Amino acid sequence: LDRREKFIIRCRYALGSHRKVKTLQLLADKLGVSKERVRQLEIRAVKKLQNMATEIELDDQLGSAVM
Repeated sequence: LDRREKFIIRCRYALGSHRKVKTLQLLADKLGVSKERVRQLEIRAVKKLQNMATEIELDDQLGSAVM
């Protein structure tokens, strides 16, 4: 994930040092973009994370199949 995507995911899901879930509008104001753009970036980041999880799962399955 790029820097903005990490920031959005951490804020939207209250991960790490972010204690409260942040709204799209609050993040849009902080990033200087529209809340629609924040929503798009969040969706893109979630898809990237899902793809990474799928790849890891496939790697684990291939690793155990070889052994």
